[in-house]
Amino acid sequence: MENTIKSIKAMSEQLDRIFYFINPEGLQFKSRRSDEICSIMAKKIGIALYAERSGTEIDNPVTLSEELNAVGIEKFEIIYFSEETEEISMLSHKMKEQLLIDLASPKEGENSGMIAKKIADTEETVFQN
Repeated sequence: MENTIKSIKAMSEQLDRIFYFINPEGLQFKSRRSDEICSIMAKKIGIALYAERSGTEIDNPVTLSEELNAVGIEKFEIIYFSEETEEISMLSHKMKEQLLIDLASPKEGENSGMIAKKIADTEETVFQN
């Protein structure tokens, strides 16, 4: 895991942002759909160089917390999506700060998406479909 974090941190230094796709159901978008969403989000925030991350590694709150802290809050965006509500949203800076706090001490059985859902449900996100 440490090597993964080092390589992602190094990659982030070459990019404007890394988009992290997380959801409470543990699902993933098809590559084409996530590419479309990243393109839309990148245009909305005015960036050109970006990468995207999703998968079982970042479903683990502690793992995601370590990775996001290594990358730095200015270099990542969290795209939260829920299959249940068909909601796609990007967390605000304030919400990302809260996410970093909450990821560091998850409740038993919580995945990263469940933690993001609690935050997204309490405040207005930057972008919502």
